[in-house]
Amino acid sequence: MSDLNTYDRFQQVYNSTRILTKNYVFDAEKYQNYSPLFLPTTFAVSYGMSFASISSTIVHTFLFHGREIIYYWRNSRNEPDDVHMRLMKRYKEAPDWWFAVLFVVFFILSVLCVRLWDTGMPVWALVFALVLASTLMVPVGMIYALTNISVGLNVITEFIVGYIIPGRPIAMIFFKTFGYITNAQAITFLQDMKLGHYMKIAPRLLFTAQLVATLWGGLVQLGVTAWSSHHIKDFCQPNQAAGFSCPAARVFFNASVIWGVIGPDRQFGFGEMYHNTLWFFLVGAMLPLLTWLFLRKYPNSVAKYIHWPVFFTGTGFIPPATAYTYGTYCFVGYIFGYWIKRRYFGWWAKYNYTLSAGLDLGLVFGSLCIFLITLSPKVNAPNWWGLSVVMNTADAENRPLITLKKGESFGPSRW
Repeated sequence: MSDLNTYDRFQQVYNSTRILTKNYVFDAEKYQNYSPLFLPTTFAVSYGMSFASISSTIVHTFLFHGREIIYYWRNSRNEPDDVHMRLMKRYKEAPDWWFAVLFVVFFILSVLCVRLWDTGMPVWALVFALVLASTLMVPVGMIYALTNISVGLNVITEFIVGYIIPGRPIAMIFFKTFGYITNAQAITFLQDMKLGHYMKIAPRLLFTAQLVATLWGGLVQLGVTAWSSHHIKDFCQPNQAAGFSCPAARVFFNASVIWGVIGPDRQFGFGEMYHNTLWFFLVGAMLPLLTWLFLRKYPNSVAKYIHWPVFFTGTGFIPPATAYTYGTYCFVGYIFGYWIKRRYFGWWAKYNYTLSAGLDLGLVFGSLCIFLITLSPKVNAPNWWGLSVVMNTADAENRPLITLKKGESFGPSRW
């Protein structure tokens, strides 16, 4: 039920190489001779929730914040300066042409990347991905600014590219990266700029620091990944001894199979196995509308606390996250966001966010210490109930409810 892998009709992990040509292009004949692709329950539900999150984000932003966005769009240059802006005017601004030149340079590099290598992605698709990321910047940014929940464009970009460039998994990965990651990184960039504004960091210094850190971070990440893939045994395999199983990367890969190889039409098209998940688009669009209409008549009702984009986006990390992960998340959120806030509001207002930042730093430092300590072959990780209980489940042990006999298969007879 809860897994980050996809499966074939023989109860085995789906082997995408059996439906691809030598050039990594979908082969319909091989697909017919092999198997349709089956999604675990959490995988299928998470896709439905992602469909709803996109439509609910757009409708919610238009209904609840449309006038506000239009007002500030028209009057952003005429707003009186607050204390932060007055202090920041002591510094020289980072000129707009710096950002323009940076965009042109990296756009050219992106074009060269998708054309010089056999990615199967045309330049117009690259432009489309960037336009999509830019267009949805406002609704995604509005939700993130108000709720600290980031609406991901990963599924909608996969859905779109699966139709416009079918059967091209490499092109799907590139389109998803330019559409989804561009939007996510832009939101993070705005967050950093806002923090720098409040901390009174000179704009030109902030620009330089972010540019250098981004370039250096990209090189380091690429180097670490390349080194790990060549020096760590069974790297990114499910049963890797040291736990380097790469769950997020495997979800990314499985998405390339679902959307880029087989395509949304064969998975979610009319009459197909997961067609009903498309109703989530309509559900996500209708619920904010119904809530908005209800609040117009009953503005002080409990419905004012309902936020559908947050509801649908909250499960976006499943998979690879599990119910265990979200159980901890909900428990801590309830304690600090409700119980302590109601009983000890003074402490909550003064220390809650500081404590959150401290715990984040502690997590990073603790993870680094654990990683360095357990690198030694003479050190064994502690074995206690809190670590083992999650692994002693049917999902963790990959135990199916019904085991097929050799030569048996399940599912539809035609696909």
